Amino acid sequence: MTRKLTIEDVQKVAISRGGKCLSIEYINSRTHLQFRCSEGHTFPKTPAKLNTGQWCPVCVGNKKKTIWDMHSIANKHGGVCLSVEYVNNNSDLKWKCKVGHTFDGSYISVQNSIKNGGFCSKCNIIRRTDKRKLKIEDLQDLARLKAGELISDSYINAHTELSWKCVDGHTFYMNANDVKNGHWCRECSKTFNLGEEKCRYVLEHFTNKVFKSSKQVIEGFELDGYNQELKLAFEYNGIQHYKTNGFFIKTKEELDKRKKDDKHKEHLCLEKEIHLIKVPYSINTDKDILSFLKNELEQQGIDIINDISTISSPNFYKNYMSALKELREIANERGGSCIATEYRGSKGKIEFVCSNGHLFTKRPNDLKNGQWCGDCYLESRSHRFN
Repeated sequence: MTRKLTIEDVQKVAISRGGKCLSIEYINSRTHLQFRCSEGHTFPKTPAKLNTGQWCPVCVGNKKKTIWDMHSIANKHGGVCLSVEYVNNNSDLKWKCKVGHTFDGSYISVQNSIKNGGFCSKCNIIRRTDKRKLKIEDLQDLARLKAGELISDSYINAHTELSWKCVDGHTFYMNANDVKNGHWCRECSKTFNLGEEKCRYVLEHFTNKVFKSSKQVIEGFELDGYNQELKLAFEYNGIQHYKTNGFFIKTKEELDKRKKDDKHKEHLCLEKEIHLIKVPYSINTDKDILSFLKNELEQQGIDIINDISTISSPNFYKNYMSALKELREIANERGGSCIATEYRGSKGKIEFVCSNGHLFTKRPNDLKNGQWCGDCYLESRSHRFN
């Protein structure tokens, strides 16, 4: 049988907590007694609650609040409590902040707002939005990272389309969210596969070797990139290598054939002692591509010449996502120059100047097939016949 508590037992508990029991008679565990804490606060408490660990409500902040406490909180933060009655911690009151926002909120919700940076919930929302909101300077920096530029001079929000220009001179419209998430010039995407080119850039940067696409190494198949010296190839596999997508691969039969071809290509590489790195489309962020390829090279015991820290986004876009760059190099080899500011596709004519100062236009494919300045060609023919 449990021994009945006495007033002496209660006094011992109070003393153990640095306080004192002021009552002189104990009735039962549910009858309030008076106590004083070490800070001098007096308060009533039942022995039952005392035994659960409760003590001075003022010291633990549990003293019942009043409307004057609400006014004090508002005043401390430059605001006003507009209500005239306080019911409990969860009842809504009306408030006004120092900038004039009026809002409803309980004592608890206002305390949470204060913890989150401010008394007024509306001011907190504005503050968080402003903190997340991109500035025009942020977007200009983003364009420079892609070796392009932001043409628009004002920014409304992340979903409003802005005008941009890529390294090959294409102007296009795209919202800030899409650009921030890795999308860029749609015209360039017709010429280049972004994921494939990023893999090429990273591998060439890491190894100081060239990884050109090739249809000659594996009969009947093209490798996205291959280096003979390292006996290393890579493939950036899009979604069509793994599932039907309604565009490249529409049926299960087509998908099965694609997977069978992929296995055969891998087998042919093994026969030629070529290590084929297969990069799935799910590896799509810059960080993931860098980590994935670094790990692949390390597993093959291939030395990494250049560190990750020297990877440059502008350099990638200038040298791997520019069709004009290749045309400029061809023109320079022939003693001339490419003066075009925009790439107009493989069938669009591009402006050049030859070493004799003749201005002319050529389609990229014609240039790559050996054609050059028409005036120089006619002059050479006339000299030949004279």
